[in-house]
Amino acid sequence: MRSSRVLCAVAAFRSRAEIVRQSFSGRAYKIRKIRLNTSGFVPQPRPYMAARAMASADVAPQPLEGGQSMITVSANGTIEVE
Repeated sequence: MRSSRVLCAVAAFRSRAEIVRQSFSGRAYKIRKIRLNTSGFVPQPRPYMAARAMASADVAPQPLEGGQSMITVSANGTIEVE
């Protein structure tokens, strides 16, 4: 999933670079620098809940459940129009 998001971010960057190239009536463009930033949010257990669970040893462990996490990918960089 993350790799497809990276591919989409790179494609969007190239698309915008092409728009800039056309705006300047350039022949081509070169990518001089590109930075790909990825981040994912995975909810973490709350410390007060963990402390309360540790305080009572007779509490059964909580089962793990599937969930969702949000992944964001951004691309920014510098191009040179020829």
